[in-house]
Amino acid sequence: MSPAGVQGTAGSEANTLDPVLANERGMRTAVDEAISAISTARLPRSLFAQRDEIPPAATSYWLFVPSPSGYSVREHTGSAPPRGGDLVLDEVTYRVALIGRSPFLDGRMCAYLERM
Repeated sequence: MSPAGVQGTAGSEANTLDPVLANERGMRTAVDEAISAISTARLPRSLFAQRDEIPPAATSYWLFVPSPSGYSVREHTGSAPPRGGDLVLDEVTYRVALIGRSPFLDGRMCAYLERM
């Protein structure tokens, strides 16, 4: 038989944790819903360039390079590579998944990479 004080502590601790766990579950649900909304969103085609829209005289473009902690943005010289092309950075091979206009509104192109 447990002392009454111990039962009271365990019971009040459980009551204190319930709102914390409920909040964590709610946050996870909100994050899952946001990810789902983003992954199913239809973006306007005008955000993405066709291969013939890439300016041939561009002197630099942006690279969005994936990493375990998110994306890094790098400036790269030359013309933007074609969609589906391979690119080696820091001895890692990437494929160009998408070519689009720069989100920085600077008139340059942006290549979104995926690790191979």
